[in-house]
Amino acid sequence: MDSTERLAFEHLRHRGFKDIRYEPDGNVPPDFVADERVAIEVRRLNQHEDTPGSTRGLDETAIPFQRTVCRVLDSFGPPRTGASWFVSYNFRRPLPGRRVMLRTLREALERFVRQPDPKDVRMQIEDTVALRFHRASELHSTMFILGGSADHDGGGFVIAELLRNLSICITDKTEKVAARRDRYQEWWLILVDEIAYGSLDPGDIDQLRGLFDSRSKAGWSTIVLVSPLDPARAIEL
Repeated sequence: MDSTERLAFEHLRHRGFKDIRYEPDGNVPPDFVADERVAIEVRRLNQHEDTPGSTRGLDETAIPFQRTVCRVLDSFGPPRTGASWFVSYNFRRPLPGRRVMLRTLREALERFVRQPDPKDVRMQIEDTVALRFHRASELHSTMFILGGSADHDGGGFVIAELLRNLSICITDKTEKVAARRDRYQEWWLILVDEIAYGSLDPGDIDQLRGLFDSRSKAGWSTIVLVSPLDPARAIEL
């Protein structure tokens, strides 16, 4: 059971289900069956980007990119100039390929190191990537330390992003359970909300429910958005 499924399990217990079985039919849908009558599928509700012929989560590019940045920063080893530097970056998609970014990042950091008197500075290294250098107040074991990042494709108007990504997640899960629908009479979809994090106020909730077309439920009797911060906090659509 992964962390997303664990949150769903805790939510089901909070709702009063007593008999909650994980993967009752093996590594196929549903993820849970509650009280021998409700089949439940679980996934994260996260932001997606459009790619040719498909969509993918923003973190599918953001996480590998951060690993690439960290790898290059670490490769510079101990401080060379008597100071350590925090390096932050911001980016938007499309990102250059991994090999291009490895080379470009190294070249940018080498240029910074070669300056006779390095200062806090912002450096645009690709059309879609920029670095910001900030001198650390104390010497660290490495020359460069990751200071933070900003994904300019993330965010957006919360309700609009919820609706757009709800459609993507519902379609994905509906296709996955199609061949097993007739095994259970009632199907629920629990989505762990990594967009709003359960922080919608009552007005936002009313707006979301008003804009969410009931036909979009695609045969799911209940769709629940669960906060990853508190599995007892949820919105039912």
